[in-house]
Amino acid sequence: AKPLVRDVVDNDEFVGRFEPVDEVSVRARVGGYIQAVHFTDGALVKKGDLLFQIEQTMYKAKVKEGEAQLDGAKAQLVNAEAEFTRQETLLRQNVSAQNTFDQAKAKRDSARANVENAEGNLTIAQTNLGYTTVTAPFDGIVSKHLVSVGELVGATTATKLATIVQLDPIY
Repeated sequence: AKPLVRDVVDNDEFVGRFEPVDEVSVRARVGGYIQAVHFTDGALVKKGDLLFQIEQTMYKAKVKEGEAQLDGAKAQLVNAEAEFTRQETLLRQNVSAQNTFDQAKAKRDSARANVENAEGNLTIAQTNLGYTTVTAPFDGIVSKHLVSVGELVGATTATKLATIVQLDPIY
C-alpha cells in the first residue's frame, strides 16, 4: 500500500477553570432605605459606576447641622480670641488680674477645641453622606442585586448588596 501523505495536527484536551484576581462583596456602609438600583444583574460595570442609591435625607441634614455647629464654634472662637487679646493687653498694663487673663486663655483654648470637634463632626457627616451612593470599586461583572428598592440596609451591620468579579486580569 502506498503511504498516505497529509498534514497532521497535534491535538490535546485539558481541563481548566478561570478565577478572578479580584472579587468584592459590595456592602452598605451606612443605614437607610434603598432608593434605586442602577444596574442590570450580570452587567459589565466600570470603576465608579453608580450601583445603589441609599436615602440621603438624614445624611444631608447631618451635614447642614455640622456646618451650623462649625460656624457657631468659629464665632465663639473669634469672640474668645478678642477677649484673650484684651485681657493680655490689660495684664501687661497691670489693669487686669492674672485670674481674669487665665480664664480668657482657657475660654480661647476651649473655643479652639470646639472648632476642631465641629470640623471632625462635619467630616464624619460628609463622609457618611458620600457612603449613600454605592459605586463599583473596579471594572467587572456585577452579580444579581441582593436587596430591592425600599429595603432597609446597614441598620445594624454592613448589609451585602451585590458582588463584583473582575474579568481582566484573570487567573
